Amino acid sequence: MPLGKRFELSVEQELQKTGEILARNYIVPETGCEADFVVKVKGKTVYVECKGGNPLTKRRPGAERTDSVKKAIANGALIKAVNPKSKYIVYFSAPPKKHSASDIMINVALKNKIIDEVKYFVD
Repeated sequence: MPLGKRFELSVEQELQKTGEILARNYIVPETGCEADFVVKVKGKTVYVECKGGNPLTKRRPGAERTDSVKKAIANGALIKAVNPKSKYIVYFSAPPKKHSASDIMINVALKNKIIDEVKYFVD
């Protein structure tokens, strides 16, 4: 099984502990974005993005990949633009390097409520 799919399955198992999964690979209307999961938690709609990666390859995993961070932030901005009361969470398989471009982008997105929460979930 591909690593990205394994990471999504691990996140899915974690999400099932906290809420009801309403959809997988959901195209959010009016945005052109896909959310990996849509979950209902305490009556609130939560959109979830998963960004994995293999730390044993030369490719940077999770939030170490600037392009993955940018995509997650862009999706969050679009989803929140059409669903401002929703919550948007990103799961990364690895944190960014401290003071890196990815770290700065994530902090700006959190501060400006483009992303509501970031979780680092090591499979």
